[in-house]
Amino acid sequence: MNMQGTTAGHNVGVRREIILDVFRKVTALEAERKTITDEISNIKQTRIKGDLGMKIADFNAAMRLHKLEGDDRDQMLTTLQETFDALGVGEQLDFVAAMERTATPPSDGTDEPAPPDNVTRMSGAGTMPEVGASATANGGEPEVA
Repeated sequence: MNMQGTTAGHNVGVRREIILDVFRKVTALEAERKTITDEISNIKQTRIKGDLGMKIADFNAAMRLHKLEGDDRDQMLTTLQETFDALGVGEQLDFVAAMERTATPPSDGTDEPAPPDNVTRMSGAGTMPEVGASATANGGEPEVA
């Protein structure tokens, strides 16, 4: 409908009824949505968190993935894999690789060794053994002085 000129004045009653009708319908639907949202939340709290002990955020992530189809699901899985690979999520600590990284000469041209990364720090690689702690010469037993 056009609000210009005298048209708006003649349709005030009709326009008012449309506005009130839409207001009533939207208000009723919003109340239904709140009821449904509360019910969904209650189900997740009771069954997922309560019965299973699972984090609701983890369940929501799985549900989101489940709802995706075809290329969208493939893209999300690829993105997750790339992210996990970049962040090292889920990797086993590889102490041999950590020691090899520590033994690698610095690439910046200095004689200073590169600082150990988190895996190296956690493994203890690159640290000096304690005196008498060599376990290689005696089949795993510390040396006796």
